[in-house]
Amino acid sequence: MKALGVYRSSIYSPNSVEKDKRILDAVAEGLKNKDFAVDVISEDELYDEMHYDVVFSMARSEGAIQILSSFAKNGALVINSAIGLQNSERGKQTKEFQRLGTPMPKSEVIDYLDAVQSTLQFPLWLKRADACAQVKDDVCFVQTSEELTNALQGFKERNISSAVLSEHVVGDLVKFYGVAGTDFFSWSYPDIKKTKFGLEERNGVPKGFSFDERKLKEVADVAAKSLDIMVYGGDCIILENGEFKIIDFNDWPSFSQCCDEAAKAIIECIFKLYER
Repeated sequence: MKALGVYRSSIYSPNSVEKDKRILDAVAEGLKNKDFAVDVISEDELYDEMHYDVVFSMARSEGAIQILSSFAKNGALVINSAIGLQNSERGKQTKEFQRLGTPMPKSEVIDYLDAVQSTLQFPLWLKRADACAQVKDDVCFVQTSEELTNALQGFKERNISSAVLSEHVVGDLVKFYGVAGTDFFSWSYPDIKKTKFGLEERNGVPKGFSFDERKLKEVADVAAKSLDIMVYGGDCIILENGEFKIIDFNDWPSFSQCCDEAAKAIIECIFKLYER
């Protein structure tokens, strides 16, 4: 049995390259211990003529997604799938979560950035809809119409054609990690001094509001399966009354706080799906 691990390009992983490498290497080592022959390469090194039984990938580029799709068409098990990566574009994801009834802030998908007329109340978060955040300006906190106009202009100058607007929710910021179809689920409060772009500071120091962890896992697993993203992570806000609102949902995070446990769950997921 042959397996291929695909590292994420550094452009999609600002400040997290080593953490991403660690989780992928842990999965590769676990599969080797189960008698897989495993190769590990960068998404920039992928090409169509490769032949593998299993591909476990953190890739996100358009070219890589096309190649992952061809792997699947040729019979390989691909986690996370090309379809899942396409579904994870923020605009598509927002619409799918609205369809599902996933707990989330009030949000609007903006397909045209000129003359935006939003019904949402300030303050708001403006996020690019066509891809994950790659630089700090891809996610903007705006408190007035003037700030929103300026942020939209910045998007247009960088050829970003669509965006998502979401209301700001006050509460405890929680980061969560899961592997759909397994018992694994982990959450933690972020260290606001060591985050990717420093945006987490808006919510301040967590107050420790209680919430139903099992319910969060249940909602997150349903969301992941709906997108076809088996290995996932995200952020949510815990309200004072214990309700939660998912504000971000990503394919294959670095699992920096729980790498070993996550690797075991990913391997379990791979074997479950491969045996089918």
